[in-house]
Amino acid sequence: MDTSDWVYRGEGNSSLVIANTKTNRVFKLRKKKIVKCDSKNPKSSDSEGKLQMCRRLLQYSEGVLRPLLGEEVVPIAEIVPVSVDFLKGISKKVRKLRPAKRLDTEVDEESEYGISLPDLCSVQPFDRNNTNPVFCVEIKPKMGFLPDCKPISEERSIKRNACKFCMYQKLKLEFGTWDSASLYCPIDLFSGNEERMMCALSCLVKTPQNNLRIFMNGQLIFSNNGRHSPTLQDRQQLTDLLKSQFGSSSENKDGHNSLNHSCLLDFLHLIQKVLVATEGNNEVKRPQTTNQCLESQYKPSGADMVNNSLPPGCILDRILNVQRLDDLDIEGIYPLYQQLQEHISQHPEDREKYSLEGPFNEHFIDQLPMMTQVTRNHSTKETIDYAVQKIREFLIAATTKDCSIMVTMQRTTNAKVEDASQHISSGNGNFFKYHCNIVDLDPKPSIRIPMYYQLDHDITQHYKKYLEQKNLES
Repeated sequence: MDTSDWVYRGEGNSSLVIANTKTNRVFKLRKKKIVKCDSKNPKSSDSEGKLQMCRRLLQYSEGVLRPLLGEEVVPIAEIVPVSVDFLKGISKKVRKLRPAKRLDTEVDEESEYGISLPDLCSVQPFDRNNTNPVFCVEIKPKMGFLPDCKPISEERSIKRNACKFCMYQKLKLEFGTWDSASLYCPIDLFSGNEERMMCALSCLVKTPQNNLRIFMNGQLIFSNNGRHSPTLQDRQQLTDLLKSQFGSSSENKDGHNSLNHSCLLDFLHLIQKVLVATEGNNEVKRPQTTNQCLESQYKPSGADMVNNSLPPGCILDRILNVQRLDDLDIEGIYPLYQQLQEHISQHPEDREKYSLEGPFNEHFIDQLPMMTQVTRNHSTKETIDYAVQKIREFLIAATTKDCSIMVTMQRTTNAKVEDASQHISSGNGNFFKYHCNIVDLDPKPSIRIPMYYQLDHDITQHYKKYLEQKNLES
């Protein structure tokens, strides 16, 4: 396999993604922490174990998450063998392109296998007759609701009014993770209110951090600058690239540019429309809400705060429904986790039966609907079966709280749009073919639950101190 056909696309905590410029496929490659060489620790040659690790990831995303989110929005992946030479070549090729904060990890050159996916930065199926640029927007929306359940303690009750993402920003500033807090609030994006959603998307453009990336023809054209927010020049360059496809042609001839430029607003409005798009007339109604995070940048004037809800079946609604499987919060899950660990220590023969880490085979998947009935039976709430099911639901929800949405759009060349369900119109009357997918659906290990519990404490207590200081200063 020739490394010259592959380009760096991005990376997360555990994997690095490269894209093939000829086949419209991407490879997801496993990473590892950089450690000093130790001759006493021989290199692993457990090929079967490495293959099983990849199978576990696919079983989880396709067997567990795909039925919950919808088959049409979770792309099908496949396992591909990769040689040591190829991985070494890729590692060397992408080193200078990687963010500084990720350089404590490297491509695992002994992984032997990668995961192949369709390149969502191209409109599928790829239309070679359409020469208009393809834009792809990657959004990491995070947790879209304010928890309000019985296990939440008085000490941490602030999280009923301020979302985890916004509170965490204050702690990250103290850690030096970012040079400024994000203005984005997930509660606004998931509100279903057009103005609030547009406010959230505009805030992502101002402070994208790792929650927004924009690609054109597979090339990254807009993102955070390391720890720093994009400059005015960065946003100017973005609007310059959008001019030919979005907004008012008369305004786009002008030299001035800003966050209020029509092409950028038109572009963001298209994204908002895709995020709430549904197929068919769904008469199911969601409960309407005016819940708003204390840190929201959206400032309505009295009557402007209209009750809204997400259209059932839209991409955000699908994600939110799975996120809401976490109906006990970490404060309710942590005691159940401790109860399970105590049971396993006393009954080690049950370790496989109550496994939280897979394998995510047919037996595991078949148990999910049956175990859901267990959680509804009040008489079973003290049982291990109940604890296991609630922890599983919590971990599934945790995956969707950290997933990414890929919105891909290309302006159509045909005046007549045959398949209206895959097209959307812009403010200036142009039609765009689009598709929307959910990615980054790896399982969250249960061993992190104690860390989640401690982090929840740190976030809420730091935010309470922040509010106290803010009140003193005002």
